[in-house]
Amino acid sequence: MNLGEKIVKLRKEKGMSQEKLAEVLEVSRQAVYKWEINESVPDMGKIAKMVELFGVSYDFLLNDKISFQDKSAPLEVENNPPPAKEEEESKKEEEPVVEEKPAPIVSLGKCAVCGKDIYEEEELINHPATFAVNDGIRSMTSPGFTECRSCHDKELLKSRDTELKELLKRNKKAIIIGSIVTSVIFLILLLSSIAVNNVGGIIASVVIGLLLFPTIYSIILDNNFAGELWLDVSSWGFVKMPGIIFSLDFDGIVFLIATKILFAILGLLLALACIVLATTLCLLLSPISFPLAIKRYKSKKAELESEIHKLKK
Repeated sequence: MNLGEKIVKLRKEKGMSQEKLAEVLEVSRQAVYKWEINESVPDMGKIAKMVELFGVSYDFLLNDKISFQDKSAPLEVENNPPPAKEEEESKKEEEPVVEEKPAPIVSLGKCAVCGKDIYEEEELINHPATFAVNDGIRSMTSPGFTECRSCHDKELLKSRDTELKELLKRNKKAIIIGSIVTSVIFLILLLSSIAVNNVGGIIASVVIGLLLFPTIYSIILDNNFAGELWLDVSSWGFVKMPGIIFSLDFDGIVFLIATKILFAILGLLLALACIVLATTLCLLLSPISFPLAIKRYKSKKAELESEIHKLKK
């Protein structure tokens, strides 16, 4: 019986999972899994801890020739006095003990990614096939497969790392665009108000400047109601103009062109009015949307970083 099989047996006798044994030995669950399938070997420090934890000898763990049934047998000491003659004769009369072979460890499946056999239930991850029904016809959208937790964790780590990078990138984009747009509009409003000596305009410029950055930040970060509200209200201005009935003569064509130009101007004014209305609503609600956007950003960032840290252990 090899070292990996002995670790599996001893762990199960103790009622310990791979995760619990990894915690006691201060290693990762993947390390224990690799020991048990003999993909790697623990160092002597971990061997010493297992000897103490399971109450076995070094020889039992490291010597493949020692069976599991002999784990509690005392070690032979050199230069021991030979047993008494009577004891030797009584031993000869005893029937030989038939050593029971340990039950073989059965593979629960094979990883579709790395191709390795999976022996532990907690290491087995099944992905069932998915189906879609289109016009009453049921078709498979993706086949089912099995993978080991190590491969699953690697792919999940890659996905979460990408998600975190996208989140940081979107936050940076919101800060940069918000700062630039706010600065430009604030300076235009402020200088215009100063040029005409409009005190009310100066105050309004300051207020708009203070509210504009939180508004743009919340809309671009798109993790709260501000972005959806702005898009919904702005879309009100993009309507389809009615058709035009005209005659196929000079006056009719002139009427058509003039009406088209008028509708285009009306459509543009309506769109601008809805955009201004949407922006105004978001400005007024920015004291609520901005703290909410920051809170959700920090919460999502901390969640992803924590998950990535766990997956890397």
